[in-house]
Amino acid sequence: MDLHALPPVTGLLRLGRGAAVESEVDLSGWWLDGDRLEIGPVRVGAHAVVGTRSVLFPGARVGKRAEVAPGSAVVGQVPTGQRWAGAPAAKLGKAKRNWPEERPARSRVWRALYGASGRD
Repeated sequence: MDLHALPPVTGLLRLGRGAAVESEVDLSGWWLDGDRLEIGPVRVGAHAVVGTRSVLFPGARVGKRAEVAPGSAVVGQVPTGQRWAGAPAAKLGKAKRNWPEERPARSRVWRALYGASGRD
């Protein structure tokens, strides 16, 4: 799995094998609504993708091989193999699998160049 967002301190996050969570996704599993605190589990299924700056509210479930577009707010459940977007998120159609099945090989040259290019 690829996790590019902070995991919640609640421990209520479950990520499936091969899931991808992009940067700045809110996975906290809690929400303060006025004087009411809502807490619930957040689940992302195997090989699902959650786009940048999306919010998964308490109790949100993203099914296997599903896609959540960047900037979306998932309140309930995204069924397996579907693509959802918006705030609140709504169905757009079937998820598109347009990336390779396997990860590219890691290169020591690129790792060294990346490390050498860092700034203070």
